[in-house]
Amino acid sequence: MHLGCDLSGATPIIKYQDPNGVEGSWSVTAVEDEVNGIVYKDFVFGETLAVSGRWTFWGYVTFPDGRIAPGEAYSQYIYDEGS
Repeated sequence: MHLGCDLSGATPIIKYQDPNGVEGSWSVTAVEDEVNGIVYKDFVFGETLAVSGRWTFWGYVTFPDGRIAPGEAYSQYIYDEGS
């Protein structure tokens, strides 16, 4: 996910809303590019999104001085495995 801001000292997470309207968040697995704000989340074997349908994802950054930066949301249709 490209957050588009310098993440030096910041805490990025990935927020989501599932097709049922349930919101949550994940810690990022790693910051790939701190200066350009590129992060990712890896799912481990057996971990799934559990619900198929249209999901919405967005980045959310908390900076050391307490400022926050919610990112632009995007939607992705998640299919059942094998569909």
